[in-house]
Amino acid sequence: MKNKFKLFSLAILILLASSCATMKINYYGKQVPNVQNVTLISTMIGKIKQPVLPLIDAAAFNEKTNSIADQIMDLQKQNINNYREIIASSLKKYFNCNVLYAESLHSIPAFAELKENYDFPGALRIENDHYPFIITAKDDINPFKYEKGNVVSYFSSANYKSIISEIIKKVNSDLIAISYSTLTVIGANIFGISGSLRLDTYLFLFDKDGDLVSDAHSWSKPTMISGKQILDYKAQLDNLSIILDPMMNKVSLNY
Repeated sequence: MKNKFKLFSLAILILLASSCATMKINYYGKQVPNVQNVTLISTMIGKIKQPVLPLIDAAAFNEKTNSIADQIMDLQKQNINNYREIIASSLKKYFNCNVLYAESLHSIPAFAELKENYDFPGALRIENDHYPFIITAKDDINPFKYEKGNVVSYFSSANYKSIISEIIKKVNSDLIAISYSTLTVIGANIFGISGSLRLDTYLFLFDKDGDLVSDAHSWSKPTMISGKQILDYKAQLDNLSIILDPMMNKVSLNY
């Protein structure tokens, strides 16, 4: 009876996750009219989010995920530069603006100074034996001192305003954009036989004063996976464009 209840609970969890809204967008009261230039300074993929409860079931499933951690990390590394291209293209499309990123950003004279003064690769380290660091796109900078790799929570409380305002002056842009994505296991069933996996993507936009003017979070429809098949993780990573475009379209309506 207990096992049947756990299976029923997991089924309800997955049903709710797959049927509810797939994005959340916050605006913070500041309008940025006539956006001409957006600078995408950081594109990141963080460690996979793993379930904690139920304790035994989650631990059993996480063990399978951890057993192929090297493959998952390699897969994220293979995707990160393409993620930057997808995000930049979506910004161009929906904001109808110029996007400074990758080579177009790294080649400007001010970038070398930014790299010297505002790059903290050590903050990308995570205290995790299986997923020890956040992956960033080639030559991007990380100007923030994240605590234990907690990117999303950092922008809800940290004092980043002076850093953003200095960077945006150097690159002469209207908005600074930062993207962060992660694979998320939202639940494991009895004995960890399978789990529910989705892709989460976050976009943070900052204005010339260094203020966070909006943040957005979108996620894919969860899929049931066994945990040890790398193609299941690849299939979710391939969902970026699917979840990004509707989110970017809605975010751009405020600009």
